[in-house]
Amino acid sequence: MMIDDCEVWDYSTAVRDIITAKGLHHISTLRIVDLLGIPNTENLTKEEYLTHAGCYRRELVAKFSPVNYDSLEAVRNDKDTCMTYRGYIKFLTKDLRHSRLGVELGSEKRKYKDAIERLALKMIYRGKVSSLYFSSAQNSKAKFFELCRHSRLPSRLSARAMYDCQYIHLLDRPSSRSL
Repeated sequence: MMIDDCEVWDYSTAVRDIITAKGLHHISTLRIVDLLGIPNTENLTKEEYLTHAGCYRRELVAKFSPVNYDSLEAVRNDKDTCMTYRGYIKFLTKDLRHSRLGVELGSEKRKYKDAIERLALKMIYRGKVSSLYFSSAQNSKAKFFELCRHSRLPSRLSARAMYDCQYIHLLDRPSSRSL
């Protein structure tokens, strides 16, 4: 979605390095291979990740795609989804101005706006896939027993609060902390 797989690897590696350097043992991270349950990936190399990242994403989407879900309809009919969509557009419009997309479209404002809106709809769809994945993982008592999703987007705290609660499953243990 406009971010190079190499950049994703480098960013996630930097986050892991910070966690280790600061001794933040209560924070753990997941890679997409962890979500798919692919065995023997503890020592996944950058080259292996870059070779297979596209396949990992396609597999996750294929396994957890919502049946009959239309992102555009959701934006039109659900206020929280619409707020999220508009937030994505606002962020992407600024963030991607100097990206490959912004440079390629240059001064063609309408085409740039259309591309941003299509990307925001894809993000809504992927968010739905993610939601279905984690609710499925929790329902089957999968290995993600201590999970917290943080959202910075505003919400009406109605359906969105219930939606976000699907991601949160913190055990009541002294070692459990939320940032």
